[in-house]
Parts: sequence; structure tokens; C-alpha cells
Amino acid sequence: MTTQPDVAAELAALMHGTACVEETRDLILAAGADTTRFLHGQVTQNVEAITASSTAWSLLLQPNGRLIALLRLHRLDDETVLIDVQTGYGAAVHAALSRFLIRTKCLLTLHTSVLGFRVCTQPEGGPVGTRVISASPWPGWLLTGSGSDPIAAPVPVVSAETTELWRVLNGEPRLGVDLTDSTIPSETGLQSVAIAFGKGCYTGQELVERIDSRGRVVRSLMRLRSDAALQPGTPLSDETGADRGVVTSGAQLPDTTWVGIAMVRTAGGQTIMANGCALTTLALLDDA
Repeated sequence: MTTQPDVAAELAALMHGTACVEETRDLILAAGADTTRFLHGQVTQNVEAITASSTAWSLLLQPNGRLIALLRLHRLDDETVLIDVQTGYGAAVHAALSRFLIRTKCLLTLHTSVLGFRVCTQPEGGPVGTRVISASPWPGWLLTGSGSDPIAAPVPVVSAETTELWRVLNGEPRLGVDLTDSTIPSETGLQSVAIAFGKGCYTGQELVERIDSRGRVVRSLMRLRSDAALQPGTPLSDETGADRGVVTSGAQLPDTTWVGIAMVRTAGGQTIMANGCALTTLALLDDA
């Protein structure tokens, strides 16, 4: 007989740092004298401004400006940057970056499905070879091994159900679910943390700057709260019945209310609704 997890207790343990989330990631180590210059010309973040031992989020775009992946850049030293990305997307990121490696002193080494754990209190050190990577703007620090080296969980690991609820509750978009290869940067809701406007040329920049100059976004990834069910695939509408999007991620809290993530079309002041119930909408990075 399978024992159902105590989601409320696991959520509380995560908040107090007495439990962690298992989080495998694909890692790409970029190393060489041209690493900073090369990455600066490929991603939306200002790589030159990332100081040693600091972390920043970024987007990697197709030449037409649409999304390849949401990345985290961890600056190890002047010539080395560790890139981590959702498991399953490392090969695509590695291929997209490698396409532009022409007479460039930068070696890209891919490690797939590297085991890691996210903890919500800042860890002090760790086993030899462990990397501690800031996870801001979402709660916690990611602990991974070096390459394929194994790492042990520092505290008990929560269930898959709580892991998914924690992700949706905190508005962490998932590639292939909330963000796809048809998403454009202005729709991600991550502009303030992942895009350095005016930084200079990079792949896909033209679309980013053109939409920013217009100052109007037709739709944006948002967090949702509701008393009604917000299961993935639930359609959204406004009070007139007009289509306003669809729920891409949803989960039920222990108090029976629901949280979700959806690409919401701007409603011009209209209330967003699902299953006949008005929703609370929040920008992806707003406090709840």
C-alpha cells in the first residue's frame, strides 16, 4: 500500500530548510580565454557584468528571437562559466552555442542529468567537489556535484507531488510546459532578471529590442490563484467569454485552493476567469 505524502508538512519543511527538492540539471562548462566575450554575444544577459562566484539568469534565443532555453549562468572565474539548464535541454543549448564557436577560445563541455538538491537555507560548504549555485529569484540554493560525480541529499527529499506544487506556487516556469520554442522573450515575465536591455548585439536581439521599444506586450506568463480547479489545459476567459489563454501548470494547495501558471492575454481591465470563477493574477516574479 502506497503512503500518501503529507504535503503540508513537506511544504513547511522546505520553508524552514529541513527538507530539500531533488533537482537534476544539465550542466555545460564554458572555459577559455574568450568565454566571457563569446557568451556575452550569445545570450540576453550581460555576461561581462557577472562577477566571480555570482549567478544570473538568462535566455538563449533562436536567431528569430524565439526561445531555446532559460539558463542560469554561474561565473566561476574570469575564464570559466558554468551554465545549468533544465534536464533534457542541455544538448540543445550545447548545439546552439557550438554553432557560433568559430576561431573562439572557449571549450564547451556538456554533462547531462547531473543530480542536485535545492535547499531553502543557505548551505555552508559541503562535500569536496560540491557546487553551490544561487537559485534567485526562486527560493533556495542548488547543490550539485562536479560533472557526473554523485552527491548526497543534505536533508530529507520531499515527494514528487510537493516538488511540483512548490514549483507552481513559486512561479517557476518549466521548459516544454510553460515556455516553448514559440515563446518570445517579452512573454516570459522574466525580463527584469534575464534580459539586459541595451547591452549590445547578441543572437535574437532584434526582436527583443523591437518589442521593448513598442512598450506593449500582448500576452505574458503569469501566476494564478483560484478557489476553482486550475488543472493543466483549463481554458481562461474574461467576463465577455473571450479567450484569454490556457493553464499550463496547476496544483492544489493543502487548504484546497489552487495555484497555476498560464500565458495570459492582456484583458484590458477585464477579470480573468476559469471554470466560472474569477482568478487572482500575479506577474511571475511578484510576491504572492
